[in-house]
Amino acid sequence: MDVMEGSNSSNPDILLSSVSAASAVDPVLISLRHTILQGFPNDKCNLPLDLRPFWQVRSQLYIDGDLVLVGPRVVIPVSLRQEVLRWLLQMHQGATKIRQRARQSVYWPSIDNDIVMAVKSCPTCSELLPSNPSEPLRPHEPASRPFEFIFADLGTFRGRDFFIVADQFSG
Repeated sequence: MDVMEGSNSSNPDILLSSVSAASAVDPVLISLRHTILQGFPNDKCNLPLDLRPFWQVRSQLYIDGDLVLVGPRVVIPVSLRQEVLRWLLQMHQGATKIRQRARQSVYWPSIDNDIVMAVKSCPTCSELLPSNPSEPLRPHEPASRPFEFIFADLGTFRGRDFFIVADQFSG
C-alpha cells in the first residue's frame, strides 16, 4: 500500500482536525495505520482481533497525513463516532438517506447498523416517518362456499386487456 502525502491547507477543517487528533491517540487506528504501512497479512485469522472488521475494506484503505481513509471516506475513531452520528441525525430523513449521506464522507465498521439504531431511538425521526405506513395484512377465514370471497383485477397480456375474476372457494 502506498502512503499518500497529506494535503496542506491553510484553512483546516475543524472536524478533520478533531478526527486527526483523536486518531493519533486511538489504539485501533494506530494499529491500523501500522498495518496499512506494513501490509495486511494473507489471511484474516493472522490479523489482530480489533482490526478484523477492516478486513473487507483492506484494499481501499490508505493514509492521508494523519487520517486513515477508506476510498474517499474518513475512518472515524471510536471516541468521535457518537458525535458524528448526532451530526448525521440532524437530517431526520430516515436511515436510508442518512446511510447514503454517510457513505460519501465517513466510515467505521458497523456504521450502517449504528445509523439504523440511532434513527430508531430518535424521537424526531420517528415523528417524521411517512404518515401512511403500509397497512398490515389481515387474514380472513377461508371461503366455505362458492362466491363467498370474490377477487377481481384488471390486466394486460400481449396487447389485450382482461378483467379477471376469481372465486376463492373454487379457484
